[in-house]
Amino acid sequence: MRRRFLAAAAVVTGVFALSVLSACGVPDSGPAVSYGPERTITGIDLRPPYKVAAPDNSQSADQTVAGYLRAANGPLEKMREQVKVFFTQSAQNTWQAGSGGLLVVRGTVHPPTQVAGAGQFDAHVQVTGDVLGVLTNGWLDTSQARAGYSYTYNLLSAGAGKGWLIDNPPQGMLLSIEALQNDYDQRPVYYPPNGEDRALVADLRYVPRSVSVSAVGRYQLLMSWLLAGPSSYIAGAVNSALPAGTELRGLPVEDNALSQITVDLSAKAEATDRWETLIAQIAVTLQAKYLEIRIEGRQKVKPHDQDAYYYDAWNPATGHMAHPLMVDGGLVRAVRIPDRVEEQVPALLRGRTNVKWATGLNATAAYVTTDDALFIGRANSSDETRYVQVEKMRDVAFTSPPALYRTPGGPRVLIGAGPGLYSIDTSTQTPQAVTVSGVTGEGAVTSLSVAPGGKRVAFVRGGRAYAGIFTDSAQIRAWQVASQLTGITSVSWSSEVGFLVSGQGQPVSPNTSNSALSQVTFDGAVVEPQYPSQTTRTGPVAAYVPSPRGGAVMEPLVEIDNRIYLVRHPGVPASAGTAPFYFED
Repeated sequence: MRRRFLAAAAVVTGVFALSVLSACGVPDSGPAVSYGPERTITGIDLRPPYKVAAPDNSQSADQTVAGYLRAANGPLEKMREQVKVFFTQSAQNTWQAGSGGLLVVRGTVHPPTQVAGAGQFDAHVQVTGDVLGVLTNGWLDTSQARAGYSYTYNLLSAGAGKGWLIDNPPQGMLLSIEALQNDYDQRPVYYPPNGEDRALVADLRYVPRSVSVSAVGRYQLLMSWLLAGPSSYIAGAVNSALPAGTELRGLPVEDNALSQITVDLSAKAEATDRWETLIAQIAVTLQAKYLEIRIEGRQKVKPHDQDAYYYDAWNPATGHMAHPLMVDGGLVRAVRIPDRVEEQVPALLRGRTNVKWATGLNATAAYVTTDDALFIGRANSSDETRYVQVEKMRDVAFTSPPALYRTPGGPRVLIGAGPGLYSIDTSTQTPQAVTVSGVTGEGAVTSLSVAPGGKRVAFVRGGRAYAGIFTDSAQIRAWQVASQLTGITSVSWSSEVGFLVSGQGQPVSPNTSNSALSQVTFDGAVVEPQYPSQTTRTGPVAAYVPSPRGGAVMEPLVEIDNRIYLVRHPGVPASAGTAPFYFED
């Protein structure tokens, strides 16, 4: 009998900020920089998977509430049982997990107040914060976000060895932001952009990293979410090759001996006229070496007809290298990296003078001079470079470094000028104003970064950070991220699902240490301090999105007081310079 594996596999979550970060020292050679929890290049957390710990008498009442707010992790049926171990028997009998999405709240668990009860001891624990949205199909839907969440938990002493138990749980399931950050993996699923069939755009999903979720269970979640369609963050800019209504027939099958994954789809998949793109979506999402696709049990795609690595070419983050560069005395110079052969400045930017900001992508480079002239250079077939000033922007005062990004028509430059963004054709030097929706307040665009593929963007305007997506060549739909941070100066994509944010050091939440450098997910839900002891304002940050299957993981760079530091190497002597960037080829 066929079974449907769709949204029921998603996890219901409510999210609270509870994380506490330890401080690190400042060595003589410069500020100490840490890069947060160790993750693989695909964003998978390397710490042990989550395993529920039932309440015991060593825990206070507020610790029981904090544990309960982590318990929604794993398959839906398993989550129900994990959550219920924190409830009294009467609460277990009346509580309903719910069948809708999962409430996500950021807030504070307050210390308990205790009163003597009749025959047992009572405690009250209040949780206050904000609703961030609803986690559905693995992504955070912010349409139901609201400020001012508050709930008071009544707890009873359960007797010897059992600790405190919650007697009045809210209906549905909740999850702390600490759990979403530490107990879930941030994984991309992929959709082709409108009008392109040999490219993919990454879409963020949160995968429970629980002992109760097997590798096959992860594949099931990812496939179910892929079939359910894109999140609202990229919807309208992508067009899945998987026909609407296609279902997953049973669990994917993994054969480790053959490095092969088999996926069985319902008959509706036959309706696609984009088979190669459909295969690429599944192969890149599951990161399979060999992929077999069946339709209603019949083999459609043989696993060895095409190595799944072939489809990595659809992912624009694959197969590129980057060179860490900076500006020093008006010249582009290489940043020193420990234990590596010193980088050479690419010929495209060698010898350029009066440089204020620069960028490079393959055979194209762009730079802004100290007197606000924008030049674009392209290498010809003989590796000769010709630079042309963008004459139509001769009188424009640029307020952000330029960024080069890929489009089907060739590379373009994105740059900020006052409160506006402009996109410039590198072959004709023709500028085009970009309409941006979703921004608030006033102020200039001071930093911007474009994710691999040229569809998703991050930028700073008026000290606020935004993420967004090109819905067409001249329109960006944006939303504010990291609203709890102020004085933001710079952003740079550092993974397929998030970017670094630089600014004034401050707590991310009431329970976290100060941080002047944070990693922010594309949806803005998770803000991880990366630089906990530095309250000094940090300047421009530069990062690089590594290839998902391996390759060089380049060092993020940050400018502090006219020196460039390596984010992952505290204490390494810095390079004197400003405006760090990566030249990608």
